[in-house]
Amino acid sequence: MIGIAIGKGMIKSVDKRIKGFFPKYEFQGGKAYWTIEHFLTMTTGLEWNEKLPYNHPANDEIRMTFCEDPAGFVLNRSLSAYPGEKFNYNRGATQVLAEIIERTSHISLDRFAKEYLFNPMGILKFEWNKYSTWGGSHKFAAPSGLRLTSRDLMKIGLLYYHGGIWNDKRILDPV
Repeated sequence: MIGIAIGKGMIKSVDKRIKGFFPKYEFQGGKAYWTIEHFLTMTTGLEWNEKLPYNHPANDEIRMTFCEDPAGFVLNRSLSAYPGEKFNYNRGATQVLAEIIERTSHISLDRFAKEYLFNPMGILKFEWNKYSTWGGSHKFAAPSGLRLTSRDLMKIGLLYYHGGIWNDKRILDPV
């Protein structure tokens, strides 16, 4: 969806600094250099632990789900490496990207996906859960809340395989 937002001119590029999307947060040290690309590639340098089982309360994704501000939970974490130096699996990065989609498009994550990705591909039925299940923020659970049929998930794989083209229509711009 970030690629679609870039293609539609909602976001300038993956080189855009994260701090411009979140003016109420302070971005000190290496965080001042965060770009969308760091979040897409999970090279944010954040201290983040998802190596624990997902039923463990110290798992950072699980901790994020209980927050009123999931993106803020991610952005306020400490750095353990300089951005771009090291990959660390981080579903929180996905949540920050979802927030950027909503802020730049001025529509909800599910509506953005439906309008610009799912409808053009004939994906008519999907479910996107929110964090409210656990008393959190009522935000869409970007890292783990999307439910698609296996057939529709295969369509997304084929979209990538065909370079962003679906039924002779460009959905994603080439990289």
